[in-house]
Amino acid sequence: MSLQVIMASDYQILCLGENDSLKLSFLTNHIPPEKLIYAYQYAGEWFLRTKETVPRWYDLRTQTFSEIMPLNGIGLIAHSLNIFNLKVDDQYLYVDWDGKVKLSSSSKEDSALFRLIDSKKFEIFLKQISYRWVRGTKGDIVSINLHTSSLREINIGSAKIGFDQLFEALIESQKTGELLVNEEWKVWRFVRYNPLIILEAYGPDAVDELSVALCSLKDFAGYRDKVFILTDANHRLLEEKFCDIGLSLQFFYVSSQEAQSSPLPRARLIKNPQFLDQYAPILFCSSGVVFGAPLDQLMTKVALSRQVEGLEYFFHPESPSSESEQKRAQNLLIGEGGALMMVPNMAHHRIYLEAAFDLLERLIKEFGLKNLPQERQPLINYALRRVRDFSTQYFSRTVLATRFVPSFYGVISEIICFPISEEKRSAQMKTYLETIKKAEGEIG
Repeated sequence: MSLQVIMASDYQILCLGENDSLKLSFLTNHIPPEKLIYAYQYAGEWFLRTKETVPRWYDLRTQTFSEIMPLNGIGLIAHSLNIFNLKVDDQYLYVDWDGKVKLSSSSKEDSALFRLIDSKKFEIFLKQISYRWVRGTKGDIVSINLHTSSLREINIGSAKIGFDQLFEALIESQKTGELLVNEEWKVWRFVRYNPLIILEAYGPDAVDELSVALCSLKDFAGYRDKVFILTDANHRLLEEKFCDIGLSLQFFYVSSQEAQSSPLPRARLIKNPQFLDQYAPILFCSSGVVFGAPLDQLMTKVALSRQVEGLEYFFHPESPSSESEQKRAQNLLIGEGGALMMVPNMAHHRIYLEAAFDLLERLIKEFGLKNLPQERQPLINYALRRVRDFSTQYFSRTVLATRFVPSFYGVISEIICFPISEEKRSAQMKTYLETIKKAEGEIG
């Protein structure tokens, strides 16, 4: 029998206190496993013990620890599935008004009820409850509220879901990134919301472009989650420059040679589960973009989507779907499409993304970079569309790609893509950023 974590009705966990006493600590307090007190079944009886290889056993009768298992175990009186009274002789373990663990002759109060949770599943559960979730179909961001939950129900947003149902769904969600649960006659779908933006900053203008992009991301998009930066620039220089920007940044070095085959360097992150699996959704783009408005609505919609989101540009040198599509992609200026791609999650899409980037790598080797479009994201889009994992539903409404017609500077959109031209791209981005700052000031 596996070790069982013991949880009280207010989501506090039984653990080791001072001077070998028992105490309770709230579930999210990151209690080390060696500090927890577990229920353990041996020869048909239940005992309290620590996790060590050579465990210490707690005797409720003497209220002391020993390296020797007590002669008599404790009784588990079932109230419902996985909810019990813990009984020793004619007394019951309960939580007093001051939060201390004591023994009482009464078992009627909720304070004398405990839920047993498999210790291995508990570790997964603990991680999953910390996430935010997007609720379909409204697309609002919700969290699990343990303070208003009970041993029998867990509250997620306004929904009250049976504990055991949501518990198992949360365990499964580490693989799928989503919850599918019932609340009476309602069916709820929740998808994990832990967004990540991956910016690619290459070339001599990379640092200045990043300055504008990150400034807009913080000030206009209101983004406060993780940002990865793929760059061939000096890491120390970037870390020093952006250390006080107020965003959580992580830098990944890309050689100048690798940068020339962009967006191929993304494949390194996509193929390594430890980097991206915890994030959803994931926005990939170049550093030549300005974020002109809050991103939450766009990101929650894509999080709920079942396809990778991109712009309507497609290209393949040998399998053109139409001549007009090929020309559109070939005429795309570098940066005009922002190398944009948003992935709802890696669990459902990694297999297709890996195939798409493998295709890009083969095409680069076979045809050479000079014989492919300057903007190579359309090759990825083409591959994803072939396997029906591609949509333009949301980017078409929220992304503005321009060749700088004068009227452009009066337009505000979530993502604005800037192509490389004779003028430094960062200078164009700064001009636009100043324009929307001024517009916001006038509105304010």
